[in-house]
Amino acid sequence: MSILTVSGARPRGKFSLVSSSVPSVRVLCPDCSIVRVPASEVTLRNCVDDGRWDYWFLCPGCGRLSAGISTTWLAVEAFAAGSPLELWHLPAELKEAHDGPPLSLVDLVELHLALAEPDWFDDLLQAIDDAAEGPFGPV
Repeated sequence: MSILTVSGARPRGKFSLVSSSVPSVRVLCPDCSIVRVPASEVTLRNCVDDGRWDYWFLCPGCGRLSAGISTTWLAVEAFAAGSPLELWHLPAELKEAHDGPPLSLVDLVELHLALAEPDWFDDLLQAIDDAAEGPFGPV
């Protein structure tokens, strides 16, 4: 939920502007419920690739870093009130073509168990060296 309400307007969502001398935004903290934060302390984030909007802030009540999802309209209102804006892109790896089968639950369990071993990194380096040598010696 997000409430971004301009002074006098009715609440819409969980991210709202509140009328005062310093523009503030009402946001939802998971621990403190709805709190007022100066607009300049609520950072808006927009994913350029898919148009998603979200925001983050430090709760003045508990000091917890919190985040929420927003709509375009609410984000524009907060930006107009003085919230900073960050633009970001999805990781390039999401667009890469992958060879081979996807990881299975068994693969993840085996990886977890391998990483629990104290010499897992040495074993990994040895496996890489062995693979580079090939069946008939060094490549």
